[in-house]
This record gives sequence, structure tokens and C-alpha cells, in this order.
Amino acid sequence: MAVGGLLLWFLVPAVQALWLSRQLRFSRRRRLVAGAIDYEEFPEINRVSRDVRGEGFKVLGDYWLKPSPFEQGYRLFVHGEEPILAAAAVVRQGGLAMHYHILLTWDGEGRAWLTWDYPLAYGLAMPPEFQVHRCLEAEGWPELLAQHREFLVLNGVEAAGCRGGLEDVREFDRVLQAVLRHNLRAGILCRQEGDEVAYNWRGSLMVGWQVVREMVAG
Repeated sequence: MAVGGLLLWFLVPAVQALWLSRQLRFSRRRRLVAGAIDYEEFPEINRVSRDVRGEGFKVLGDYWLKPSPFEQGYRLFVHGEEPILAAAAVVRQGGLAMHYHILLTWDGEGRAWLTWDYPLAYGLAMPPEFQVHRCLEAEGWPELLAQHREFLVLNGVEAAGCRGGLEDVREFDRVLQAVLRHNLRAGILCRQEGDEVAYNWRGSLMVGWQVVREMVAG
């Protein structure tokens, strides 16, 4: 009974994730669309914004990824002196909502160096030109920013500058598109009718395995 209970502890969430992945559909035409992130719906966003601005960032604007199977919003920032683009992200599906943070720097060779605190198993593979540092132990925005700076220094990154305007928004949009294209090429997603793509069975099994790994890692 104990062994069976332990197996169910891992199996049930993995099967749920696999089943949900089979229902998801993504649009190849999805893009960032300007639109305010409502404080009443996502009360955490204003506190995070104050923390980010306190570290020398300025706001570029609020954007939503559309069309999308669930709500995905990003408040984008750019640092006033350092080549760092930042995003306070919000996600909502049904009655469930979460937020996380992204710090992004490009180097002179076009590689993206990304530090984030995404709290769940991420259901897509990152392109090889993305170097990712997932930092769940950061207790606040200043610590996450310090982790990103250290990540760049340890890897000897010669960063390319940000432009501080609409072009930085387009760059962030291109990052999101690159992730989708990579998963199509890697055989994790497959084309459906029209502009839609979906997980194939390989991709769904990958999602279930990621959930198991997250649970084992604690």
C-alpha cells in the first residue's frame, strides 16, 4: 500500500499534465499586443513594478500574448544603464493565476542569457542559443537581479546594448517566437489545421516527465 501510494503521488500529477498538454493549442500567429495589466486582477504587479523601478529600470509597457490558450501578460522594463531587459509576467487559466520574473541579456553573437524564477515545470524546450539560469531560491527582485549579473560575469558575457524602446519589445517578442519555432523543429510540437500547433505524443510525454522531475527535486 505504501509503495502504491508513493507511485500514485507521482503518477497522478504526471498523468494530469499529460492530459492537459493534449488539449492545448498554440497559434503560430501569436504576438505581443499592448494592453494594460489590471491591478485588481493581478494585485502583485504594482508591488513588483516598484521593486523593479527601484533597481534602475524604466517601464516599456504592458503586453499580452495573443492568441493564447490562457492569459499571458508581461510588464516589460529596460535598465537605464545596463543591457538588461526585464519582465514581470502574469499567467491565468480559469481560477488559477501565478506570476514570475524574467531577466534577459543578449550577447554580441546573438545568444540570449536568461535568468528567471518560473515556479513550475516549463512545458517547452529552450532553443540551444538560449542560456538559462533558473533561480527559484531568490527571495525578491534585487536578489534575482544579482543572480543575473553574476550569471553574466561567470560566463564572461559581452553584452549587446538595449535600445530602450519599441525595438526591445520586438526583441522580447522574437524570443517567444523562437521558443515556439524550436519546439516545432525539435518534434515536441506538431502543426495542426490552420495556424495552430499542438503537442504530439513525444511532447506530451516530455511534459509528464518534467512534472515527475520537479516533484522528485522538491
